[in-house]
Amino acid sequence: MMSVDYRIMLVKGTIIFVMSKGTDRFLKKTVSRQLKYFSVFVSSHGKNTNLVSAFPYPVMIFSWFHHFVLISSLQFNQAMLQRPFHFFVLLSLVPFVFQYPKLCQPIPNTKNDLQDRMFRCDKGKITIRSEAPLETIQASSNQLKGIIDAKQRNFAWSIEIKTLKGFNSPLQQEHFNENYMETTLYPTASFTGKIIENINFDTDGTYNIRAKGILEIHGVRQERIVKVRLDVKKSNIILHSDFTIALEEHNIAIPRVVHQKIATDVQVTVDAVLKAGS
Repeated sequence: MMSVDYRIMLVKGTIIFVMSKGTDRFLKKTVSRQLKYFSVFVSSHGKNTNLVSAFPYPVMIFSWFHHFVLISSLQFNQAMLQRPFHFFVLLSLVPFVFQYPKLCQPIPNTKNDLQDRMFRCDKGKITIRSEAPLETIQASSNQLKGIIDAKQRNFAWSIEIKTLKGFNSPLQQEHFNENYMETTLYPTASFTGKIIENINFDTDGTYNIRAKGILEIHGVRQERIVKVRLDVKKSNIILHSDFTIALEEHNIAIPRVVHQKIATDVQVTVDAVLKAGS
């Protein structure tokens, strides 16, 4: 029988798996296989769960057995096949030692990942339109800011009034800011509240929902329910809404002299894209 130096065999086995660790290919492949088998169970344990804490003995046994099968199947030479069982057991522990820290890392809960996140928008578009008998006035802004808490279904939107542009004349814009909206005293308008319907943000699709909250314009707070369409696509939310605002409900007075040029109800259109954040 050919004599074999155990040290040579051990060095050969160690080199193979150290190289695998160096390139990270072998370990990533092995870990991904284990995650595939266990992720469906781990997801119920929360975001910060790892395989070892969730299933300490099954995972460790599975990991070691996986490496044992790989090690024992390697044919370095004929002599190695004649080595005793415990030799392969010991050698299989080498890659397991390297892999153990990876098994202890938290596993993202992908099942409810988006459902627990915040969606933000920094440059949404809002358009206001007044259609009166003698004149149509329209202005818009791309500075609408908003956030949606997917888990709690809360939302908050705000716009600086002075960012609205596109009036029929500079004088008209000046009157809008100074005489009607009084932006020096009330620089912003906001809408905060909660989505009435339950939405699964993890599933792409179109959702027609109602947003109930407090609409604050010109310093006056009014409870409103606004219909909104949400298109959930690849971790983004595309929002669209049309609603009207009665000027008298927010103490915005229109002089009689321009009553035929400014509508008492203003149409509002909102379009925004919200991106998932942390």
